[in-house]
Amino acid sequence: MSQGRHEVFLTFATFNKDYVEYVSGNLDAEVGSSKESNPGPFLRMNEFGPFFTTNKSHMKCLGYYVLAFTLQECAETDGRGVVGQDSGREEEYEVAESVTEVRQDSAELI
Repeated sequence: MSQGRHEVFLTFATFNKDYVEYVSGNLDAEVGSSKESNPGPFLRMNEFGPFFTTNKSHMKCLGYYVLAFTLQECAETDGRGVVGQDSGREEEYEVAESVTEVRQDSAELI
């Protein structure tokens, strides 16, 4: 999350295991070290916004996005903030449904 005066932006990054190895200090990690012919990007950043702090519907929408992200991250952790633990299928479906509902609600606001 970043802010510039009255505008707020959300930036989400997706990355592969090679990127994790690289930032962990393993300098042997290379982009495209997998055997695929086109492994994709090392790191991809997606920005959403601006959300205007002066616009009530924008702030409500931003709140929904932050809530959805938080719920999704909580479902992917083991309760201690450790990603990668199996949280169980039922909980995953509940989070997916709540994220879908948030997306539908926020799309109606803007």
